Amino acid sequence: MGESTDGQLCCGIMFEDYFEFPWDDENVELDEWWREVNNCQVESPFTEWGYKPGVTDSGDYWDQLRQWDKENPIPVELVNYCSGDCPAWILAVPSSVRSCSRGDPLKFDPTDLIVTLGEVRKLLKFCEQFKIKATEPAWYLSSYWG
Repeated sequence: MGESTDGQLCCGIMFEDYFEFPWDDENVELDEWWREVNNCQVESPFTEWGYKPGVTDSGDYWDQLRQWDKENPIPVELVNYCSGDCPAWILAVPSSVRSCSRGDPLKFDPTDLIVTLGEVRKLLKFCEQFKIKATEPAWYLSSYWG
């Protein structure tokens, strides 16, 4: 098994190593935290040991969760600009994120790298709403060693 070394391009806000985001306090992933703070009512069929009593299939749950995620998109995307062992993050505008793996170049048109004022406002509003001290968003070319 090898290590990935991905190239990344995005528009967002870069944070220093060990920056603590609100979801870090909850010890959950961003998507789980987002569902919680937005009161997602999709009930999980699981316990910590497996299915809840009487449940034998989780297909409906995953379909409902995908639908909820589609209707309530996270207005940011996390881009790790360091490594899996020592993550450092850019909070990015989702539409701006481009990445490629070693040996698999990404062909793109630089004129497609457009982020609207509305998208930047959503990113900044997210930071303000959840008390994340933000700087002005910028474009970043970074790498990830995972």
